[in-house]
Amino acid sequence: MGNRAIVGTPIKVVLDGNLFNPAADADPGHGKPRLKTEAEMTSGRTFFKKTVQSQEISSMTVKVTGNQLELLKALAERLDPFPMSYTNAAEETYRAQGMIDYDDRKAATGAVDLALIPDEKGWTLF
Repeated sequence: MGNRAIVGTPIKVVLDGNLFNPAADADPGHGKPRLKTEAEMTSGRTFFKKTVQSQEISSMTVKVTGNQLELLKALAERLDPFPMSYTNAAEETYRAQGMIDYDDRKAATGAVDLALIPDEKGWTLF
């Protein structure tokens, strides 16, 4: 397979107008439906319940410099949602309003695993 990107591989992340480069091995999960189905079995029939769930994308790994890390800190501490998007190797761009969260930057690689948390409208293919 060589250096070719897989279709869903992220190639660009934009948070509040600021560009971040995903790590080459970034493999975020995306595609979770907004409604989760739960089933409750009874002796007569099965009842289904739908609940709204977050379409959070976890493990969006980006490589950052010290200045970018400071920017991520400021974005993570914001109290209001902001625009965010990512583009994959198939040139599909998903957009949302939301917030981010992350733990630490890995010193050896400069990588940060972001959680992109959209508002209740979720991700939209643009």
